[in-house]
Amino acid sequence: MLEYDIDGTPINCINSTQEIKYPDKKILEEQLNGSPTKKGSIKDMYDIFGANTQVQRDIIKVGVEMIEFLLTKNNRYGNSVLEPVNVCSKLDSNEQINIRMDDKLMRIKNSNIERKNDFVALSGYILLKCIANDWLEFKDLLD
Repeated sequence: MLEYDIDGTPINCINSTQEIKYPDKKILEEQLNGSPTKKGSIKDMYDIFGANTQVQRDIIKVGVEMIEFLLTKNNRYGNSVLEPVNVCSKLDSNEQINIRMDDKLMRIKNSNIERKNDFVALSGYILLKCIANDWLEFKDLLD
C-alpha cells in the first residue's frame, strides 16, 4: 500500500538494498485514468512502481489480474461474501470466508494436481478476509 505524509506527499520506503519511491496517489490516478488494464496499461504500472525485474512485473500482472477477477465476481454475484443473505447459514461473513478457505485448502490437500482455480479462489478469499477485517493497508508489516 502506498504511504503518504499528512499533506499527501509520498513517503520513501527504505529497505536494506534500495530506496523505493512511491508515486503520488493523485498522479497515479491521473496516469492510469482509472483501471490500469482498461484505460492505461500494465506497462504503465511497471513504470509507476519501478518494476525492474521480471518477478516484479509478474507481481504487478498477477495483482491486476486478481483485482479484475474479484471485481468481475463481485459484479456477477453481488457482495455475497461480505454481505451474505443468511438463508441457509446464519454465520457472519468472516466465518463464511473461513469455511470457504477451509474448503479450498481441503481441495488442494486432497488433489493430486495443482489447479489454478483452487489457488486463485483461495487468494481471493484471503483478500476478502483482509477487507472483512478492515486490513486495508500493509505498510506496517514492512521491515
